[in-house]
Amino acid sequence: MLNRASTKYLLRTVLSRAKVKLVRQLVKMGVKKKKEIIAQKNPAPPKISDSKLKSLVKYYYNEGDDNNLRLMLDLLSKAYPNQCGEAYLKSALERGDAQGIEKWYQENEVEISSRLSLHRMVVRALSQVPSLRREFVALRTDLLSRNMNVPENKNENFYNAVVARDVTYMIRHEHEDERAKDVLSRIGSMLEFAKYASLNESVVKPSDMYCFKSGQWVMASSLLSSEKKAEIFIPGTFMVQTDDWSRNRDTINRHYRKLFEYLPQKEGVVIIPRWHFHLKHCATMLPDSIGIGYHTKYRDGFLNIKYGPLPDFFSIDDKGYAGFSSIANIDKTTVLEAVQDISKEDVDIFCSDLYHAMVVANKSKYVQNNKSCPMPIDSEYVFCASQVVNDEVVTLTDISSFDLIRGVISLYEDSGIKVVVKRHPMCNSTKGNKFFEEIKNINHVVISEDSIHKLISGAKCVYVANSGVGIESLIHGKPVVTSGKADYSAAVHQVKEVEEIPHYDDVIHDEEFVKKFLYYYCNFYLCDEDQFIAKLDDQMQALFLSSSAMTNKYYALNIKSSEIL
Repeated sequence: MLNRASTKYLLRTVLSRAKVKLVRQLVKMGVKKKKEIIAQKNPAPPKISDSKLKSLVKYYYNEGDDNNLRLMLDLLSKAYPNQCGEAYLKSALERGDAQGIEKWYQENEVEISSRLSLHRMVVRALSQVPSLRREFVALRTDLLSRNMNVPENKNENFYNAVVARDVTYMIRHEHEDERAKDVLSRIGSMLEFAKYASLNESVVKPSDMYCFKSGQWVMASSLLSSEKKAEIFIPGTFMVQTDDWSRNRDTINRHYRKLFEYLPQKEGVVIIPRWHFHLKHCATMLPDSIGIGYHTKYRDGFLNIKYGPLPDFFSIDDKGYAGFSSIANIDKTTVLEAVQDISKEDVDIFCSDLYHAMVVANKSKYVQNNKSCPMPIDSEYVFCASQVVNDEVVTLTDISSFDLIRGVISLYEDSGIKVVVKRHPMCNSTKGNKFFEEIKNINHVVISEDSIHKLISGAKCVYVANSGVGIESLIHGKPVVTSGKADYSAAVHQVKEVEEIPHYDDVIHDEEFVKKFLYYYCNFYLCDEDQFIAKLDDQMQALFLSSSAMTNKYYALNIKSSEIL
């Protein structure tokens, strides 16, 4: 039997333990509640199944979209540093370990900024694959839900609205956010189509899309299969406009506004406005419609619009742009036959006018400066222009831009000829930093930031992989060596191996043919602002008549729905 002292001690011990247990329970409840509050405020993005995420990874690899794959990888590694390191994630992606990737993706306790970055990346990725439409709409809806009227979230909300292509957000906030007002100003006369495009990106079923037919909006479910339908993808240039590229974006936007002013008035054509979420790819939803996209390439039933390598000129091509385009495979005979009725005098006058408009005016696709070289070029030199490492056209090169420059540097070593190199103005990659650090102290190498025209004009020869600098160099009348397919390939000296890189004295350069090619390129292939609508209209009609335009295109590039589902 317990005495008073023992009973008091036992009671105190039991109460103490109960108190500790109660405190622990309260702490757990508090942590759980805190997590619930955090989850409610920042809900996790919708889940993606193992098989579908694996198909997304497969899509990137099949299409050679390694840069976007690596970007997603970097975001994953930043968002989930505790679960796995970057090396492990790379290994998982290379193995196609979708289960592991999905586990990290679904994890809630990560920095919201990193998770949102990943979230946005996946929104862009899913928009390319129609079979993942349901997941894409869920992710986009989640982004839109974050656009709340909270002052401290102003920047975050605006960026989410840009990623989600939320025109209604811009309308609601135009009086308090100058950026939203700027977006609406750029959209201008096509605002109604932009709003319906946003609605069309919120539907899962193609039949629920809004279509403009004979002056009114109807549902896609009411359309006949025999009607001519065009899904027009509005480029992201309307949403954000910054840096030196804004002049080019203004030109792109102006042409698209003209497009949406003209096509809705065209009898017999149904317009389905869509938003373009990815720089290079987009996919139609209706099986019997054609598509019109900006900066897109090789897909049946699709017209690809691209701002050309020469300012104020556009290409409209059913194959794609630059080295992907139809003109990239053209032969000399085709060019000569096309211009055979054009006199030599007219060709010469055209090339002279083009030279003055481009070279004398120091006009290029990117804004040029007049900075002097870090060291004087006091001897003969050749010129090399580098390229952006993640530019998609690099997939068409036999020798990369940096390896080509290394080969040219080696070729002219101890020759008395300097090698002038200019870095692409849009290149900010680590790989680029390492390369220019590697060559900066080589005696006969000059790294310059001068105007592209100034550097080309004094060069004995120009070496490029397949960038637009090649066509500018032809306008200068310079011999050009390329190591990849380009839209001007018919007029240059092409090499496939580093050992084939020629000395400038050995470069094949037919001056008279180059002039005829430039005439053909600018007058038969590219189009300026005055010709834009007429050429687009002609190519649309040809595409409607084409049997390939009326096949089932419910796929994204080379991935079939059956492979994803």
